[in-house]
Amino acid sequence: MLEPIARASRIPTDMLARIGFAPSRVLNLSTTGARLETQLWLAPGRTCSLQIGDAGARVPGVVVRCRLVRVATVGDDRHSVYDAGIQFDLSAPGAREHVARLLAGIADEPGEVRLLHAG
Repeated sequence: MLEPIARASRIPTDMLARIGFAPSRVLNLSTTGARLETQLWLAPGRTCSLQIGDAGARVPGVVVRCRLVRVATVGDDRHSVYDAGIQFDLSAPGAREHVARLLAGIADEPGEVRLLHAG
């Protein structure tokens, strides 16, 4: 289990991600973790592997919270939508560098947060 850490500045974003094999969206990102929207209920305390964006690298972490926020309907299908918090395990090889690269790709301009794409 990771030790609780001080709250870091969060950058709002809307990036695609995968937790395990489940598609998710990153709602905000910081140097220490991420807030996700996912269709999976994730048990707090569970270790996980998060792939953010198109990069193949994964960042290990621990689920610190997960709660049901709504039930979505698409056509005839209904599914649960959860809001989850992941604390990154920055002691894992390459994790800190991968998170730093992700954060470097997000520009914070007055009144706007946008994703920068490498050409």
